[in-house]
Amino acid sequence: MRGIAVVLLCGIAISIGLAAPAFAATGDGVGSRVVLLGGLDVPEGKTVDDVFVLRGPVTIDGTATGNVVSVDGRVTVSGHIQGNLVAVNGPVELQDGAEVDGDVSSRLTPTIASGATVKGAVRGVNVDFQLGNVFVARFTFWLAASVSILIVGLLLLAFAPRAAAAAVETMRESTGAAIGFGLVVFIGLPVVAVLALVTLVGIPLGLGILLALVPIYTVGYVTSVWLLGRRIVKPPTSPYLAFLLGWVILRGLALVPALGGVLWFLGAVFGLGVLVVSARSAGRSPEAPSEPMAMPPAPA
Repeated sequence: MRGIAVVLLCGIAISIGLAAPAFAATGDGVGSRVVLLGGLDVPEGKTVDDVFVLRGPVTIDGTATGNVVSVDGRVTVSGHIQGNLVAVNGPVELQDGAEVDGDVSSRLTPTIASGATVKGAVRGVNVDFQLGNVFVARFTFWLAASVSILIVGLLLLAFAPRAAAAAVETMRESTGAAIGFGLVVFIGLPVVAVLALVTLVGIPLGLGILLALVPIYTVGYVTSVWLLGRRIVKPPTSPYLAFLLGWVILRGLALVPALGGVLWFLGAVFGLGVLVVSARSAGRSPEAPSEPMAMPPAPA
């Protein structure tokens, strides 16, 4: 199991470091490939290095000189893999003529044709956990996230009270615009990061955006927590009490498995949209007109 984890981490790190494509791709030359969604096809006669596919089918008819890692998708091999083959969730088929120099690790029993060759071991990937361990891990993550959200929210209220008040005003007057802008920001940021990673010059920008996604989304979710609380608890009640009420409601609902993820997405989208609309409105607010200068009296 430790070896499989090392293979996974190495595959991810090498692939991202070399800025491979992020959507459905075709292996057409030497270089690592990382695909987030859509799958990867390495045609016969083509060569790639390490391969990491998060979701989608993987077809290796050519040659992979490194490891091939598939998290969720079918893996079909008729070519040559010089490293290990790891399939966390999905069937594996080694067709006639397929060669794997390393190990084949799969949660499902792989289908290996009589004409295929595996020089290493064929083993299973243990992804089953006891119910108690799952609950403890999930509760620990929920608790850590809840405490972090509470701290971030209280700090924002303490150091940016005007922004908090502007967010409430935006929620009342520009709900539709906030939802639209929130969706654009939520979806647009990772798309920009992926496009930047494709180019050598844009790698620092892409990595920076990817690393900032979680804090940015969290600020959006925290904003929605505050808005929910203030919608229920009106002024002049303390804004801190309003935020605590919203925090209790949303973090309590987050314990529900499916509902928690949906509310996180909706909260992040709406909160980000409110912040963007508030910033745009503040930037376009006309400055207060200055007092006219008094003209000196005309000489007699």
